[in-house]
Amino acid sequence: MPGILSLDTAFARIVGDVGNPFTYPFAARVAVVAGADSTLVVGDGEFDGVLLQTFIDAAVTLEAPGALALVHSAGFSSPRESGSPLPCP
Repeated sequence: MPGILSLDTAFARIVGDVGNPFTYPFAARVAVVAGADSTLVVGDGEFDGVLLQTFIDAAVTLEAPGALALVHSAGFSSPRESGSPLPCP
């Protein structure tokens, strides 16, 4: 089962969007990264320690019940991801 990390936004995610669990032909779980709205995440700099820890905490809540892989719909943040402390990809 994949785990989906979702930004803390209010817009609907249509089927086909990576952030909608009904996009997949198998069970998927979503964890909202509390407080991580687009104004905090979109930018050129590094995540501050608090925001990074919030992403890690949300990921751990998905891993604990069995998520084998994590995805997120905030691809613009991927260059900031390095040396993840999480065992699941």
